[in-house]
Amino acid sequence: MYGVDCDKGTGNSSLIPGTRISDCKMSVEWVKQNIHGFGGDPDRITISDQSCGSASVDYWPYAYQSEPLVAGLISHSGTALSFATNNRTTAAKHWYAVSVQLGCGSSGDVLPCMRKQNASAILAAASALKVPSTNPARKSPAFQPTVDNVTIFDNYTLLSQQGKFACILLTSTFFEQPYLVGHNSNEAGFYKIASYAQGSKLTDKQWDDFNMQTFFCPSNLEAAHRSRQHTPVWRFQYNADWENTRLYPSSRAYHGVEFNMIFGESAEITGIVGSDAQRQLKSQMRSAWGSFIADPQHGLQALGWPGYDPEASTLVGIGLDNHPSVSFVDTKDSARQCAALLAQI
Repeated sequence: MYGVDCDKGTGNSSLIPGTRISDCKMSVEWVKQNIHGFGGDPDRITISDQSCGSASVDYWPYAYQSEPLVAGLISHSGTALSFATNNRTTAAKHWYAVSVQLGCGSSGDVLPCMRKQNASAILAAASALKVPSTNPARKSPAFQPTVDNVTIFDNYTLLSQQGKFACILLTSTFFEQPYLVGHNSNEAGFYKIASYAQGSKLTDKQWDDFNMQTFFCPSNLEAAHRSRQHTPVWRFQYNADWENTRLYPSSRAYHGVEFNMIFGESAEITGIVGSDAQRQLKSQMRSAWGSFIADPQHGLQALGWPGYDPEASTLVGIGLDNHPSVSFVDTKDSARQCAALLAQI
């Protein structure tokens, strides 16, 4: 697997600085051209990321339908439906707001001037921008992916429903691009820290709606649409809460915590030795992720993971009640709630 950090993808606008989806594509192209030199297989590249970067992974098959380059996709806590985008007008407004603060002007090509500025000054100017937030649980950044209808689109729900995502060519046959997508049971456990620090106190229902609207429902919809298009798709929810991964007593399975299981450094960082159950679950998760990367089409099937079907018990529940196993959960009852919540975005 090769991972590209696309956390600050800003579309393809020449006005807007930052890492773009097209930059990520250049990185993957380099890997595909050179991975043989490192003993790798250019036909077995999987891209993966988390949060906003996870959304960038989901942007990929829509942007590169005819040239996907990669064999598989893994999204942790974020899809194309999870986070807001900027239109070009808003993106340019924010860009020029920063350039004015640094004395580079408010119109035209200010990039040569901006390139001469100190990076710390640019970051400080960008941080000073006040952006209205439509979601009290998550502050909207000034620079978000920008819709250009080339790499970033404004109608992902429709594109997903229509199956407008990439196919890959394997042994002279086209296959839909396999997708492993999931999230954690209490993503809000991470976001509450910043919210409380800013003096915002949301109700339990607001936090539950945030979990559903931003993570559960977008994953649910993207996986359901792929399932109906006969695309290989697996959907997971991580639930475990270990002593050496906890942020605070009630943080539970918060945003990003599952990477402690994939990379396995929690005991080294905290000095708290993991339990037998944690070590067993960690081994199972690593085996599952490794199986998908080795064979995105069939690897998880071989482990007994059913492909996601919105009409069956196929959501892979990982670590429920801290049990070192997976179980398969029904999501039919959540469809109506998700439809209502996603309509508010």
